[in-house]
Amino acid sequence: MRFKYKELRFNKRLSSLLIIFMSTHTLAADNIAKPVMNVAETLAFDAKHYAASYGVTLDEAMRRLLIMHDTNNQVASLNDQYKNVLSGIYFDNGSDFGLKINVVGNNHPQQIFKLEKSLIAASNF
Repeated sequence: MRFKYKELRFNKRLSSLLIIFMSTHTLAADNIAKPVMNVAETLAFDAKHYAASYGVTLDEAMRRLLIMHDTNNQVASLNDQYKNVLSGIYFDNGSDFGLKINVVGNNHPQQIFKLEKSLIAASNF
């Protein structure tokens, strides 16, 4: 009799764990399936707060955010190219907006390049 009681208790615990696991999975799937904002709304929201924080126009804020978003490959390339002397990479959000690169040692200045994001007009193909 004692064995059946332990087996029953074990089955109850196992059932409870399965229910909790399945309900957690279902709730997580519901959260993933329904985004709160689409990409354009997110950009507009972020640009509004960026413009207020850094004293730029909404258009300039959107331009800067798009530039920062699209520089992953360039930053990775710079990191690989200067990995022995690189001490930091960051965006300066002031009036002289740009990607700033700090290096260590006696290095000669490298070519300066400008990051830009241009709008492409949509056309029918």
